[in-house]
Amino acid sequence: MMRVWFVFATIILSCFAMGQVHGQALPTVKWSTFQGGTMSRVKSFETRVISTEGTWQTYWTKLTGNPASTAPKGIEWAKEELWVIAAGERQSGGYNIYVRSARYVDARNIQVEYVLTTPHSGGVSTQVITSPYVVLRVERSGGTPQFVRCDDFGYNMGGSTVLLPPYYEDSERPLRWSLMDRGPYSNVTSERVFALATRREFSSYLNGAFPNNEEMAQLERDIRWDTEMVVAIHGGMETRLTSIEIDRAVVDQSGRVTITWFEDSGRGVNSTRCTPYLLMRIPRYTTVPNVRKVYGRGM
Repeated sequence: MMRVWFVFATIILSCFAMGQVHGQALPTVKWSTFQGGTMSRVKSFETRVISTEGTWQTYWTKLTGNPASTAPKGIEWAKEELWVIAAGERQSGGYNIYVRSARYVDARNIQVEYVLTTPHSGGVSTQVITSPYVVLRVERSGGTPQFVRCDDFGYNMGGSTVLLPPYYEDSERPLRWSLMDRGPYSNVTSERVFALATRREFSSYLNGAFPNNEEMAQLERDIRWDTEMVVAIHGGMETRLTSIEIDRAVVDQSGRVTITWFEDSGRGVNSTRCTPYLLMRIPRYTTVPNVRKVYGRGM
């Protein structure tokens, strides 16, 4: 009996030790977008890791058709390297590529999540062959990149990250967002906007705006804080029934998000006081959203 307990205890301690090893914090991948575009000369999908100036100059000619001497400079090759993702030829405009995140998944491998956007359904695209690409500037860490495609929403992958904008032909494109909740009553009596990027920030906001409201608290459980954030818009105290409406939501090539909103009181009943609000989920970009009210709508 003692032998059985000894073996059992040994197994438990071994599992605990393995858990400690696997629970160690993995290194952070330090990276940024270095170059990108939609008109490369690469005909089929490929990825590259480039570690020297000479290799970069040679590949730059293949990538763009420009002389090797024009390859962008500024890389500290002793400390950095370049990772390239080229999507290959596409039969129209509207295709773009960008990287969502790069993170260690174990001690050796780095998972690089990228998005290949496609033309919007029903939209108008230029009838020209394109070949989108992106070049990452990465601090050397010894890890091996594994390139994984994910969808444009990024909901099928994990990882603590902020989104970087794609390279695309227009200066702005529609922001992908979804409505969380909207209603006429909250505890916020002045016109305010909240940009909530963490679970703690959202919980603190709920305690002030909707105290003891379990239904609102349930909304938080569906949010993926590693890739999303919440924008809460409050219209303040109104003297008739009013709703908050989104006028425009876009993101530009620098990752700046702009959201404009207005109050719709066209069907409101006079002398009905309310404090309208709207909560929206948006992708988590690198900058704080610029949210402002516009007038002359919904009157």
